Amino acid sequence: MTEAKTNCADAPAQRGHPVEIARMMGIETAADMLGGVGALADAMGIKERGTRAKMDGERGISDENLIAVADALDKRANAIAARATKMVEHAQKLRQEAGCA
Repeated sequence: MTEAKTNCADAPAQRGHPVEIARMMGIETAADMLGGVGALADAMGIKERGTRAKMDGERGISDENLIAVADALDKRANAIAARATKMVEHAQKLRQEAGCA
């Protein structure tokens, strides 16, 4: 089994996390789904500059980063689902008012 490449950042806190294309692509996709790099940064609890460094492979992406992003995606999906339910209910009320349902 081969080990994932890790970054070689100067700061010890940023050193050693895996730099993998799948992780980089995963957080890039998540940024699109969450509404941008700012939202992604908020989810990971870091600044946008650090988030861009992770997306560019300059810094590694820890398991904790991935879990934080996954939690943010779940939260956003739940909010969207709740709003969709309200929209469907309101559409039904409008149809009832129009005598269609």
